[in-house]
Amino acid sequence: MKLTSFEGPLTGSPAWSPDGRQLAFDSRPKGHSHIYVTKVEGGVPHAITDGGFNDIVPSWSRDGKWVYFGSNRSGSWQIWKVPSNGGDAQQVTRQGGFVGAESFDGSSFYYAKADAAGIWRVPTQGGEETQVTSQPRIGGWTDWGINQDGIYFLNYSTIPASIDVYDFTTRKISHVKNLDRIRTQINSLSVSPDGKWLLYTDLGEAGSRITLVENFR
Repeated sequence: MKLTSFEGPLTGSPAWSPDGRQLAFDSRPKGHSHIYVTKVEGGVPHAITDGGFNDIVPSWSRDGKWVYFGSNRSGSWQIWKVPSNGGDAQQVTRQGGFVGAESFDGSSFYYAKADAAGIWRVPTQGGEETQVTSQPRIGGWTDWGINQDGIYFLNYSTIPASIDVYDFTTRKISHVKNLDRIRTQINSLSVSPDGKWLLYTDLGEAGSRITLVENFR
């Protein structure tokens, strides 16, 4: 087994390219955070963004040609994208954006904002920015995940808190699973691409745990 690593101050948020051959990540070796891309088998990572601002939390387009990221380069946190081999960055959102992912068919980009609850959508070719859910809560940037069927997210407006899903076909929200009311904080939700597995992390008095749910729909 070959181990490849890149060390730098506050390096993180790794994201696989669709073909599994590259990784994008953010790092701030010189004071500002920027997006880097490296080959999985090794080599020197190269920065695909630069400047006197912060670029964070990358994600790939489904065709591998673009890397999306959150940036404050416009004076507020917005979603931008840059060619995966480097080039001029293009602004995707105008009304706020922090972290997100492209839909499996590549037609839409779904994202969370830094200062507002919910999940939002914008066409990848540009267009109206619309809110599709009112949850997760403000700051719940990792409290949701996308697969081919929809967006799974943590809903804190219910008692107990629950996992719900926004269906891409019906454009309706349905209930998936109630969460243990004994636990004090739920975060970091992920769903497998085939929709068979759901994973979430929660914190309680005894510490943290990872829960894996099979065949939840």
